[in-house]
Amino acid sequence: METIERLLLRGQSRWLLPGAALGALIGLLLLLAAVQLYVDFQRLMANDQSGGKHFIQVNKQVNIFNTLGVSAGFAAD
Repeated sequence: METIERLLLRGQSRWLLPGAALGALIGLLLLLAAVQLYVDFQRLMANDQSGGKHFIQVNKQVNIFNTLGVSAGFAAD
């Protein structure tokens, strides 16, 4: 075990290997999340007769007045 440790950590910081392992784990989790999203969207958009297609549409008018909390129209005064 000591020989393997000396070969892996030769002239490098002790935190390099755990950092690389953590980076690989984060990359694997991102890859699995992307595959899961792909499968979910494929299932959502599939043309099956049992549930049909499901779409979600959200409409909202957004402008600078809505953001600042000011009415965009005229007051009744």
